Amino acid sequence: MNTVSPNRRSRTICLISCLAMLVVGAPYVTVAEGKQDSPRNALDLQKARNETVQAFTQKKFYDPAELKLDDLPVYSPDEHVSGVIRIWGSDMFGGKDFKEGFERGFQRHHPGVSFGYNLGGPSLAVSGLTVGACDVGVARRVSWELLLAFQRLHNYDPLEVTGMTGWGVNPAFVVAVHRTNPVTQLTMAQLDGIYGAARTGGWVGTTWHPEHARGPEKNLRRWGQLGLAGGWAERPIHVYGYNLRFMYGPRFSDDVLQGSDQWNENLRQYAQVAGPDGRLLNSDQQMADDLAKDPSGIAYWSYGRATNPDIKLIAIEAKEGAPAYAATIENIRDHSYPLFDRMFFYLDCKPGQLLPPLLREFMRYVLSRDVQALVATDTTMLPLTAEMIQTERRKLD
Repeated sequence: MNTVSPNRRSRTICLISCLAMLVVGAPYVTVAEGKQDSPRNALDLQKARNETVQAFTQKKFYDPAELKLDDLPVYSPDEHVSGVIRIWGSDMFGGKDFKEGFERGFQRHHPGVSFGYNLGGPSLAVSGLTVGACDVGVARRVSWELLLAFQRLHNYDPLEVTGMTGWGVNPAFVVAVHRTNPVTQLTMAQLDGIYGAARTGGWVGTTWHPEHARGPEKNLRRWGQLGLAGGWAERPIHVYGYNLRFMYGPRFSDDVLQGSDQWNENLRQYAQVAGPDGRLLNSDQQMADDLAKDPSGIAYWSYGRATNPDIKLIAIEAKEGAPAYAATIENIRDHSYPLFDRMFFYLDCKPGQLLPPLLREFMRYVLSRDVQALVATDTTMLPLTAEMIQTERRKLD
């Protein structure tokens, strides 16, 4: 007869208990039909996302007439170039009219130039550069592991040039609370206290910075720690955010938590899911709907991707004592609202050397009124300001 030793039986019971706790305590996703504990197939989700992206590219997000562009420099070639420019990266790099428009505009000055694309997704941008398969990578900010891969092969960083400010694509984060919450604004340091935890340092790119350490005394876990009195003082702060494997989690960490992976221990994480009808149920709207039922909650999500009448957006101060800015088109475009994002152009350029003439002319063209006017017409992103263009052009010299 087979027997099980007491020690083994004890370990087995312990394992089963742990698994049960994990199942019971596992974060769930709230959707229109209720709480869904079962996993959703990732390929179903991909199909739902693709359909959403297709509809997204047909949408207009603002009136271009709202934006002032006459102070931006008009493109004028320094030299005439020819050749093929291979662009890899984001599948949401402007719509069809935008891509065709900037091609035609550049070819009017340089008729010997043609373009080749592989826009299967943002991760292709630096991956293509790393192995020499593309000339320009267009994407959100490069992730830690892709940057490390490039460094391992080349022993320097790719050249990173900001080409546009995010809006519908690479949007700013907004911070929201319940409409009954008295809070109207927060500082970036307070957001760190709410969403972060004690840490020994943080990342800038692939460099570890111990000076970004902070202790648990800066944790903010009750609304009273933010100055709220009365019945609010002892209320716990319920934190909502993206799941930490999704690209927006690391971006929020970079911008708010000093590049730390130490998050509030009670963070409630949300993931995109495909609903029973096959349509995408985004994390943003799930958070907004749950926050609308939770006066103690706070959430961050992407501008314009969720709404609910029982929530309100709050203004953000870059630092204590500085003005607080709301997430408006003007404040996001000029980066006075601190939770903005950008679309980057990545190039392989060894420090101390100039880009090849073909790529330098192309980037000067991107950083001109010619292309920035197309950005405004496309409306999925925001054109840069004249000051930003001047800053980015200096990277090319």
